[in-house]
Amino acid sequence: MLEIERKFLFKTKIPAEVIEEATRHLLIVQWYLNPPDRRRIRVSVDESDIYVVQTLKSGAGLIREEIEKRVDLSLIIQMRKELRVSRAVMKSRHVYKRNEIEGVVDWYFLPRIGYVLEVETSDPETVLPDPWNYWPLPRDSFEEVTENRSYTARSISVSINSIAGIIPERIESISDHQISEFRRLLQPIYGDSGGIDS
Repeated sequence: MLEIERKFLFKTKIPAEVIEEATRHLLIVQWYLNPPDRRRIRVSVDESDIYVVQTLKSGAGLIREEIEKRVDLSLIIQMRKELRVSRAVMKSRHVYKRNEIEGVVDWYFLPRIGYVLEVETSDPETVLPDPWNYWPLPRDSFEEVTENRSYTARSISVSINSIAGIIPERIESISDHQISEFRRLLQPIYGDSGGIDS
């Protein structure tokens, strides 16, 4: 699938009412397998389901090709040793759908870089809007990083030796049930103690 995407850092806190307007609220961990393996393994937890997706991406910047395949949850247990030594990101994701444009607000709690906002489409005829025209947020709080390779999720991913103290107790528009399920899924991989290696 073709993915055409603009990506922005957002420099201040996003108001709760903007987050609440999203149509989906997810908790996500995404692992980047060690080279030469180019796969990403993503676990997403929403209010009603758990999704495990294996992704292969090519390209960089504005236009990329993405192949995604949903896989069984048992893959996480089978791969736990490999995932434990792979770099990862953890975030809440809030998804907005408007016509041919999907907007995404990601709040990264690992690494702690704050908010990253994306507007994307798979239709090459669709013009991507500026994010301050997509969300009611101040223009001067956005910094575009679409072409900045140091802000790809693979580039910012970190090694994890434990999830202790990483996942916040409260996350805007994410239920206690989602947080509990997310921790439960990560437990067989990371256990309870330790910290982060950057």
